[in-house]
Amino acid sequence: MEVKVDHIYRGEAGAGARHFKSGIGEYGPSFPVTEKPILVSEEAGIVSWSPVIEKDGRIFIDPKRLRSIGGIPTSAKDDGQLVELHGVLARTGTGRRLN
Repeated sequence: MEVKVDHIYRGEAGAGARHFKSGIGEYGPSFPVTEKPILVSEEAGIVSWSPVIEKDGRIFIDPKRLRSIGGIPTSAKDDGQLVELHGVLARTGTGRRLN
């Protein structure tokens, strides 16, 4: 699957599109077929993603879909509530600013 990279928050993705190679299993492909933005994380070859929800100029993700970024849990409370991406990235020590 080819994914168009809009923003890079951690690591390197290269310019243009990113290709992920994973099989289509019993539950379908690794990514949804959508034109809506998603946040993708790849750790040790394992790809996970979350829909991106924008509210009041802030970006939120679903910690049930994307459980960790850089080995750090996306939700400190583990209550299933949406979490703000800026807070998650601050805990991972990315050093990158969000627009």
